[in-house]
Amino acid sequence: MKSIIKSVTAQQVYTTRGMPGVEAIVKTECGATGRAICVSGKSIGSHEVPFAFDNTGKFRGMGVMNAVENVNNIIAPKLIGMNADDQLAIDGAMLGLMPDVKLKLGGNALAAVSAAALKAGAASLV
Repeated sequence: MKSIIKSVTAQQVYTTRGMPGVEAIVKTECGATGRAICVSGKSIGSHEVPFAFDNTGKFRGMGVMNAVENVNNIIAPKLIGMNADDQLAIDGAMLGLMPDVKLKLGGNALAAVSAAALKAGAASLV
């Protein structure tokens, strides 16, 4: 199957909003790639999924290296070998990683990977 996920990586990127964001990159066996960036807005609502921030002196505590590490070390191993064109399975695998996964890994990590997998899956079907 050409849409089998070969790699999932993430990095901290700098956005035009002046806030660091999580960029996830999903690559498939056929060479299709999906990239997506998840960045918080200037204000964060009380009903939003919490993001994983570093809470250090850099970027007023809003760095996202914790979320990047969560993608690279926890989420990626679970998704490698899955079909990128099965969005329901991808999201289900991430949500099933652990109890309270959104709080522990961060909505920014999960959303970036989900969107990147969606793009990689679509690109692999062309």
